[in-house]
Amino acid sequence: MKTKYFFLSILLIELCCSCEDLLDIPQKGVTSVENFYQSDEDAMEAVTAAYNNWRAAFTSGFQLKNLLADDLHKAGALRGDNESFENAWELVLTPSNCEYLGAYFQQLYQTIYKANLITDHFTNESEVKARVLAEAKFFRAYCYFELVTLWGSAPLVTKELAPSEYQQPNGEIPKLWAQIESDLTEAINSNTLPSKNNINDRETGIRITKEAALAFLGKAYLYQGKYGEAKTELAKVASSQLYELIDNFGDLYHIEADNCKEYLLEANRHNDPNNMFGQGGWLGILCNWGFGSFLTIVDDAKATAAYDFKKDQGYAFFNPSKSLYDAFVAEETANGYRLNLSIKTWQQVMDMGISVTANARFFGSEGLWRWKFLPKQAEESTVMPWGGNYANTPVIRYADVLLMLAEACVQTSDNAASNYLNTVRGRAQLGAKASITLNDVKLERRLELAMEGIRFQDLIRWGDAPTVLAEKGKRLPTFSITVTGTTPTSWTVEYEDNEKPDAGFTVGRDELLPFPQTEMNVNDIINQNPGY
Repeated sequence: MKTKYFFLSILLIELCCSCEDLLDIPQKGVTSVENFYQSDEDAMEAVTAAYNNWRAAFTSGFQLKNLLADDLHKAGALRGDNESFENAWELVLTPSNCEYLGAYFQQLYQTIYKANLITDHFTNESEVKARVLAEAKFFRAYCYFELVTLWGSAPLVTKELAPSEYQQPNGEIPKLWAQIESDLTEAINSNTLPSKNNINDRETGIRITKEAALAFLGKAYLYQGKYGEAKTELAKVASSQLYELIDNFGDLYHIEADNCKEYLLEANRHNDPNNMFGQGGWLGILCNWGFGSFLTIVDDAKATAAYDFKKDQGYAFFNPSKSLYDAFVAEETANGYRLNLSIKTWQQVMDMGISVTANARFFGSEGLWRWKFLPKQAEESTVMPWGGNYANTPVIRYADVLLMLAEACVQTSDNAASNYLNTVRGRAQLGAKASITLNDVKLERRLELAMEGIRFQDLIRWGDAPTVLAEKGKRLPTFSITVTGTTPTSWTVEYEDNEKPDAGFTVGRDELLPFPQTEMNVNDIINQNPGY
């Protein structure tokens, strides 16, 4: 009997092993980690994944940082339309009340993860791999710049983690900055990042260039108060003679400017209706005026002559603030060239042959309309139910480089500041300034880079946020219009007090963003930022 049971046991073991062998089928269309990180083609696939993650992160950050500053109102259809946006704009963020905060944090670390895979698994044994390594280091530096300037002591991870290492402590801020400097310096010194062939080269800049890395290294130095080092790196971009301001300020953020001589780095998009959402092109529908719900084109010929409107849909987010408009008018007058390519008043909109639904009330509006990065008909494809904008979004443009250079010069008592600042003012059709102060630079950055997701970090690093943003979100505007027939007969702006007691900038809290609750839930050893 024992012999019989023994042979039955052997048979069962063999059957189980045979079943396991049958079930152990290689997954089709998937390459294992052990077999992937080898060829130049593998390297290109890996860095393409990093570019894709980075573009998604940039799109989230562009929205979030614009909402945190004072250039725009959240707007939308009404109060409560997208509470995540609302909480960011009113500066009442908590670790769990803004999905875009969590998304941006996660997307930055996803990009860092993709970069770490590249730096862990590839060597510079070929030109392709060497360039990919440099690009990965750029992306890692970019992401840590955003993390350290927005969250402060974010975890520092520079390698692929084992499961036992997934929980990471707060990073040390000096080490975060040192990693940013190291990654960018190594990327630049690798001599694998190309420079454009000439100032009109629209191909090379589609990927990371040496000058983009130099500009970002200069920016990192500037934010740390290392003004001499910042000036040195930024001046290399200026002296390359590969970049210049485009003639027409109004072409910025439109397909006419894609890969132009002013863009050092941009989030590239393509006219692919089946992949518009994945490219971040859905930002276009948020940024478009509220056609179909608030606005109606009553004189199509007149409207078309003014602008190639995308006129069948729009969610009406991101209306300019009166404080931004007033700053423009004080410096440029109401007829300012750059102002009128950035913001339109209600009267100007009405003069374009555009009317409103009867007795409409526009929440989050002070009677001003954003003209900058307003999508055009020619730049959109319809992806039901979204409208997708496929114009590239600049990440670093030469005007920003010139103004950072001007700031570094002011801080080091270098008279060259006027040359750099006046180049930007010249394109804006403004007179030159002879003696440049830091306040001149601050004002010019606000006007030139208005609504471009840069101002919040500027205000924080200058120490101006507690004053400038003190009242932000405490009073909520609504723009009201009375219409007789199709003709607006009167309009006004009304303000209501925000019922949230912590709206506005709170010193000791709002200098840094809260670590998202999703991170706090899975990371027991990270400490939350003060005030949250």
